[in-house]
Amino acid sequence: MQKVVKQEHIHIRKMDMSDVPFVYHHETKVFHQRIEEKALYQEIIENNLSRYFIALIEGKRVAYIGGWVPKPNAEIMTIYVKEEYRKQHIGHLLLSYIIEELKKDEVESITLEVRPSNTAAITLYRSFGFLDVAVRKEYYQDKEDALLMYLLIGGHK
Repeated sequence: MQKVVKQEHIHIRKMDMSDVPFVYHHETKVFHQRIEEKALYQEIIENNLSRYFIALIEGKRVAYIGGWVPKPNAEIMTIYVKEEYRKQHIGHLLLSYIIEELKKDEVESITLEVRPSNTAAITLYRSFGFLDVAVRKEYYQDKEDALLMYLLIGGHK
């Protein structure tokens, strides 16, 4: 059942250690990522190149986004919105938020990979101006290709 929320009730902040179990659960169960929880703590909390943000509604974790920033570029590694909160622009808010943060970091461009079958995500990325630049054959564990997308944000000050 979808829960309807108003955008002003959504709070986005930098992830902290308390968020790792939520992310770990969804990365392993939904995305089938093989990652140790300890490694995820290190990635989110200790890696100076990573940027992870979480969306909360009334203090409840509902979505997250994360990526790496090997300047002058960045790569979105993951974005997730709980199913009951989808189609309410939370993914849009998260993507907008991280793009603004990356501009502050003087990032010039962003890349990401997405499954060609994930049309909702592709539509979201294209709405921000991401361009299709390549296909990575049999990229995912199940052998589905990945669409490589690129966005120039020109973060020079």
